[in-house]
Amino acid sequence: MMLFFLALAIPSLVLVTQAYSQLKWEAFYQHRNLAEELAVRINNRFSEIITAEERHAFTDFTFLGLAGD
Repeated sequence: MMLFFLALAIPSLVLVTQAYSQLKWEAFYQHRNLAEELAVRINNRFSEIITAEERHAFTDFTFLGLAGD
């Protein structure tokens, strides 16, 4: 009877261990993908802000405008 229990328990334990390990890796990859998507969104928004600021003339950023001769 004990041999039968061990014959079922050992493969079940291995299967549960493998499934748990697989779940950990899947969660890791999901978080990594979310982080990469967030980084892309941040970079895109940052590029938009930089492009908008680069459209301004240099004189827009000076506090003293020189006019005349």
